[in-house]
Amino acid sequence: MGLLEFLKSRWFPPILALLVSLLHLALICWGYWAAVHGEKRFDLAHYIRQDLARPLSESNGFCAAWIQVSPAESAALGLDLPAYLSTSLVLSLVTRGRACYSDLVAPRGQILTWVWVPFFWYGVGSTVRRWVRGLWQNPSVGIRNRLLNGLGFVTMPAAIVTLLMAIFGLFFSPSSSFRLAGFSFWTLYIYALFAERSRQWPFRSI
Repeated sequence: MGLLEFLKSRWFPPILALLVSLLHLALICWGYWAAVHGEKRFDLAHYIRQDLARPLSESNGFCAAWIQVSPAESAALGLDLPAYLSTSLVLSLVTRGRACYSDLVAPRGQILTWVWVPFFWYGVGSTVRRWVRGLWQNPSVGIRNRLLNGLGFVTMPAAIVTLLMAIFGLFFSPSSSFRLAGFSFWTLYIYALFAERSRQWPFRSI
């Protein structure tokens, strides 16, 4: 089976979701491995048990403006940005307050995030499969079309600027560059969905 046939098959979305989920888990484990070997007196098992023992409605009470994370965790954040945003929303609703970044990179936050990952990447796989098979939806017209054009006009430049920042960031802060690259990817994905519905480039001739 060639690549094109694989992209058209119904197995592509679930396989993509599974592979990205395993990659996300591997990046998180890599981050913990780096912490264990890079910090003295860090008891990983105690840290995980202590965090999971707290009620879900309890915030850790620490909202720092900047938290140092490993490059692996930054890569996971960029790769699965929508999953982190969904987890942040869930924690905010449960705790009735704003979710801190430290909550997302703690064990229970990472577990909640990992649950979301397959759903978003299944959607990405389904979108790619639909594009490859040419199963286009009917174009939007009227006010909805103008709204989609406006959203696409905003998202596309933001994605390009963020991608350039991610490329230049490789020379200064690779950790931040991974997150910017992820933001650029998901913004481009949103733009592609808008472009398909409004028949903008590269979907104009379809």
